[in-house]
Amino acid sequence: MNDAPFIHLKTRSHYSILEGSIKVSELVDNAINCNMPALALTDNCNLFGAMEFSQLAVSKGIQPINGAIVNISTQDINSISNNNFEITLLVIDYNGWKNLSKIVSKSYLNYKYYKNKSITIKDLRIYSKGLIALFSDTEKLEGTKEIDNIEESNIFKQLIDIFNDRFYLDLFRENRNTSIKENTILRVSAHFNLPLVCTNNVFFLEPEMYEAHDCLSCIYQSTTVNNTERKLVNKENFFKKPEEMKKIFYDRKEALINT
Repeated sequence: MNDAPFIHLKTRSHYSILEGSIKVSELVDNAINCNMPALALTDNCNLFGAMEFSQLAVSKGIQPINGAIVNISTQDINSISNNNFEITLLVIDYNGWKNLSKIVSKSYLNYKYYKNKSITIKDLRIYSKGLIALFSDTEKLEGTKEIDNIEESNIFKQLIDIFNDRFYLDLFRENRNTSIKENTILRVSAHFNLPLVCTNNVFFLEPEMYEAHDCLSCIYQSTTVNNTERKLVNKENFFKKPEEMKKIFYDRKEALINT
């Protein structure tokens, strides 16, 4: 088990404008330094870095996994509530690449016409072939039957029906701390018998880069570091080495193996 390779399945590059701060070349170089056989690039609802990432990774002996983080609307796309949740989609094959391209394009068209950069679950069903889905955004579903009464959950049932054995629940830990969010994910996993993966949702390379990235986040939110109400990126969202990830998830061996 300790010899099993760990790879990062959720990383943002500088192509996630004002959200990620890592150059594609830096991501690939860090993967090489960590002896990772593969690496996923999952920018926020865009594939701008996909070609650069794929060519560079292949040239250096790393298996590129293209993907994106997209928003899924639980209601009609033109709904005033904009009740969305995030999901990470990873490309398996050429069909997956074509479908993810269509999903991202449709998200931008929906933003243009409805000011809602997302797709519906119906769209996801149409364009799901060749894609793996990772879910962890339980916060957006708190206070609904999807979380409070899992037995009555429509969203999880639909996602399972769409992706079947290509649907995973995604764990994140701040060091070894088990959060309320993780307990919720484990509850969903147990009820639906869903497999787990573990990720670190990488925004920046090193812990020392947190303050600089925090300033970048302030620009994105049109605010300042003095604003205590602003959205903060977790200080743990840096490119951790496989050894660190294995220590953090020491008690979740099945999730490490799946990852």
